[in-house]
Amino acid sequence: MSSHPKLLLLHGWTLDHSSMQAQQEMLSAHFHTINFDRPGYGANKTPPNLPDEHRYWLDYLNTSFGDEPVHLLGVSQGARIALRMAATAPNRIASVVVHGAAVDGLQSPKGVQPIPLDQFVMQAKLGELEHMRQAWLNHPMMREGLTPVQHRQIESIVSRYEGNDLLNAAGHDFTFATDLIAKLTTFQGPVLVSTGSLEAPERIFHAQWLRDNLKAVEYRSISGAGHLANFSHAEEYNRLVLEFYRSQGLI
Repeated sequence: MSSHPKLLLLHGWTLDHSSMQAQQEMLSAHFHTINFDRPGYGANKTPPNLPDEHRYWLDYLNTSFGDEPVHLLGVSQGARIALRMAATAPNRIASVVVHGAAVDGLQSPKGVQPIPLDQFVMQAKLGELEHMRQAWLNHPMMREGLTPVQHRQIESIVSRYEGNDLLNAAGHDFTFATDLIAKLTTFQGPVLVSTGSLEAPERIFHAQWLRDNLKAVEYRSISGAGHLANFSHAEEYNRLVLEFYRSQGLI
């Protein structure tokens, strides 16, 4: 096993581990990177259970690496999981990098249009998954900042999405019993929060809350990027991540 520090990569909703390939390739020189499909996505046939997914990963880390602290890098829904892990098991988490995160318990500004989850759940249950995929691919969060070639690459990944989380109530249950906001504000580890300048206003609001309320936090905005900046602007995103790790003496 590699002697490098351990880094868990957590991909976003409807995607799979391949969406994090650029980060895995860049960071593998410095970390033992762990880049698997999340439960219910890609090749991972574990039933999706969003309220308990942070425990799924903590159990995996405990079994595989004992009590060694682990670094986290999460994007979108993967960022939500990373924040839950940091809040509930702070002694196990060495650092956190999140992009496009949503913070459990934080109320978004009025007038913000959420992801039409109810519509997507209904389409999946009616067997209209292809319509659901296309509607999601046309959503600004899946288009902003991507070139046509990049969007086709994302479309290829989403084409493998089987809607397991939409067909399983626990897979799209966003309730979280822990007071995440209270726990996060006491987290002592270094945190990098990033967003794209074209990101959905709700996610920018959440990113700025993290910037203003966490202890050892750095905040970066990537010009011309949207929700999928780690994919569309991989070179600049990777540079920001490397700079963060170096500034914290982590590599």
